[in-house]
Amino acid sequence: MGAYLAVRGWVEFADGQREAIRDVLRRRVDGFYDRGWSEVSGPNGDVCFVYCGTIREAGGEWLLGQLAEIALIPAPATDPEDAIRGLFLVHHEQTGMQEWQIRDGQVVVAALPKRYDYLQK
Repeated sequence: MGAYLAVRGWVEFADGQREAIRDVLRRRVDGFYDRGWSEVSGPNGDVCFVYCGTIREAGGEWLLGQLAEIALIPAPATDPEDAIRGLFLVHHEQTGMQEWQIRDGQVVVAALPKRYDYLQK
């Protein structure tokens, strides 16, 4: 049957990048796990995309592919320092906790320290 991953995380972006992210999410639909995405607005007009869901291990590759494509979206010409960034905490039921960082145009995957083990339960 395969292992499951519990995924929680968000992608932050600047003005002008929202439609590019929406385009990636529309083009990379899998018909099931893509329903884990939501767009959230904060009290100061901040907006981010969040993902929350339990997915099969194979779905993890699909999600990493989406995130890798999103990470490549360029910063706005008006603010070249405002690149897309994000953080995902992922619990793999066999290998433990991982952190997926979206920064510098890529997705960086790293193991998490034990202090995050409470999220596995």
